[in-house]
Amino acid sequence: MLAAMGLLSCAGFAPMVGSGSREEATYRDVCGSCHDPVPPSAYTDAQWRGVINRMQAEAGLTDLEAKEVLAWLEQNN
Repeated sequence: MLAAMGLLSCAGFAPMVGSGSREEATYRDVCGSCHDPVPPSAYTDAQWRGVINRMQAEAGLTDLEAKEVLAWLEQNN
């Protein structure tokens, strides 16, 4: 999955347009510290749930942060 995320981040997606929300900032800061943030539209809700479930511990997200980031991703995919 990480390899796929890396490929997606280099696949020519248009730059993400920011909403300025705290959840988006967390996503960009935390996820973007290891790789380019993947646009929310790259995955379905179910796929984002899987990504967040797998990456939460590695990224150091609290349960609340993971829930908020997931909600932001689902609202913007």
